[in-house]
Amino acid sequence: MTNKSTNKPVRWYSKSGMVNTEITLQRYRDWSPTQFDSRGLGLNDPDEDNRQDWYVCPVTQTRDSQCLERSNFASFLAALGKSDTVEVHRFGHWGPGWFEIILVSPLDPLSVLTAQELSDALEDCPVVDEDHYSRIKNEQYDEDWHNFMCRDFARAISDKLTGSCEVNGHELDAIEDILYDADSDALREWYESLVPSGEYWRDDDIMRSIDSAVKKLTLDDVYAWIDEQKAKGIEAYNQAYKQATTEKE
Repeated sequence: MTNKSTNKPVRWYSKSGMVNTEITLQRYRDWSPTQFDSRGLGLNDPDEDNRQDWYVCPVTQTRDSQCLERSNFASFLAALGKSDTVEVHRFGHWGPGWFEIILVSPLDPLSVLTAQELSDALEDCPVVDEDHYSRIKNEQYDEDWHNFMCRDFARAISDKLTGSCEVNGHELDAIEDILYDADSDALREWYESLVPSGEYWRDDDIMRSIDSAVKKLTLDDVYAWIDEQKAKGIEAYNQAYKQATTEKE
């Protein structure tokens, strides 16, 4: 980034003169979401919301953003703190429907320096806040498991057994009924036991994780799990019966 009048790098200094930071953040007037969009589109009303000279943070989020983009955007904003000099702007877009950016006023040196430090850190590590990113991924995994991953896992097992000569049609139908009616948490526990790496969920390819988990399953493994669930069900019934009879006494 250069000073428009002198064509030299813009540098910021603290009051003590100890900080010497080159600001490489783009000005909004030079920024566009893609190479096919105009630079500095909008936000140019001289009487209201002219933001052409404001700095653009190197994080965006869209309607289709996955966990990393959403986490980095939220973490960036949390570090800066939304204020009169730090703003989020949303624009409609022909691609993802909409996108959001964070703008920082050049009149707020502390926020500009913070944004620059975060931007520099992103060059070495693609994650702004590891803890926040991990939490976002776990929340998404929980949601996806209950929405579709549980059934996809059961279907992947069924598909694997369909091509096996060890199981006939009647057995397969019975196994499918058990899998599709099984408790979601029980299936999740089984699924996670098949992924020793702990990478239960992938932001970019969920089915890859499921297929990897099912790949080495055998018919004996499936029957062993079914027997285990039956044993747990009998145990739970016995405990409930024991509790009910105790309360009657």
